[in-house]
Amino acid sequence: MMTEREMRSVYPLNGHTQKSDTEAASATAHDDAEELRRQKKRKWIKFIIFFIVSNVVINSIMAVTIQKARNPKFRIREANVTNFSNGGAPARLDLVFTLKNTNFGTYKYPNATLVFTHQGVEVGRADLKNNKVGWRKTKKFRLSVDLNLSNDLNSTVYPINAQGKLRGKAAIMFLMKKRKGADLNCTMNIERATQQISTITCK
Repeated sequence: MMTEREMRSVYPLNGHTQKSDTEAASATAHDDAEELRRQKKRKWIKFIIFFIVSNVVINSIMAVTIQKARNPKFRIREANVTNFSNGGAPARLDLVFTLKNTNFGTYKYPNATLVFTHQGVEVGRADLKNNKVGWRKTKKFRLSVDLNLSNDLNSTVYPINAQGKLRGKAAIMFLMKKRKGADLNCTMNIERATQQISTITCK
């Protein structure tokens, strides 16, 4: 028969083996949990970096396009003249204006005065009432003015210059208001022979 010492020599790790297996399994489980936490942490870091970069790109695009306030374009599109050579009576000028708002927000402007000149001399004025233009819209409106042209009716071509300034505010995306101006600077040539306006040029 085998002595107790011999049996311990044959089976030395009977109890200890179970304990070692348990510890190894526990360590493996702990390592797996740590790896899982590291993976989740890396995913969150990637998500945060992606979120920050995306916001920077989107804000940059919006700052350049949508949030950038632009000056509206103020132009004369049509013009007709009557009573051009009727003695000393004022000539009647009927005009069609457009105010183009390219902003992503409403443009509001106060009352303004338009001045009409011939060779640097004022020949008429017209008042423009306060109003507004919607998002990326073009507003068309009509206006008439009497011109004192009795000083020089011997010219074959009678140039008339119209100037005005609108000093309003553009409300961008309902978030901010920026002061923007719309300048009118148009020249019209009245043909004496036909008593019609031949050209309209706006800067």
